[in-house]
Amino acid sequence: MFTHYHTGLWFAALVRTRWEKGIARLLSDKGYEVFAPEYPRSARLSHSSQNTALFPGYLFIKFDHTVSPRIVNTRGVIRIVGNGKGPVPIPNHEIESIRMLVQSEALITSWPYLKAGQKIRIISGPLEGIEGILLRDRGRGRLIVSLHLLERSVSTEVDLSAVEVAGPGTPTSGVAVAAQNCA
Repeated sequence: MFTHYHTGLWFAALVRTRWEKGIARLLSDKGYEVFAPEYPRSARLSHSSQNTALFPGYLFIKFDHTVSPRIVNTRGVIRIVGNGKGPVPIPNHEIESIRMLVQSEALITSWPYLKAGQKIRIISGPLEGIEGILLRDRGRGRLIVSLHLLERSVSTEVDLSAVEVAGPGTPTSGVAVAAQNCA
């Protein structure tokens, strides 16, 4: 009996890395709506024109959370991502945004996740080498440099594509820096 599970919410499944396509096919054959976003592999990194997983080791599956054991029993599926109490759904708008990016002609690539409170480092441009903390606000990137002794700050706009995650123990030379990604 072939059942369609295209109703429900989107969930992320942790799967064996580099098995994403095969597992997606198995789950689709079971009747699930599966999203396995890919992007073209850089010609610089490979002579192949194959696509690579945008989120290696993850698939997105739409289902009613009560049928998750059927998914986990699929070869290559490790678990449904959750919080210890059960699977946690992904907002539909996040999946749709990723789907639109993948379907567009825009050049996309996987990017490290930057979250509020995370230490960052500016990696290019005139501010290269400055480290600090990423904060999130409303729509534009801002770099805030604070002098704690004086309790004063200055700010400037910053290109967030010039930002990387910094190590947890990297000193900031007494100057606190925050990149504010105004979302």
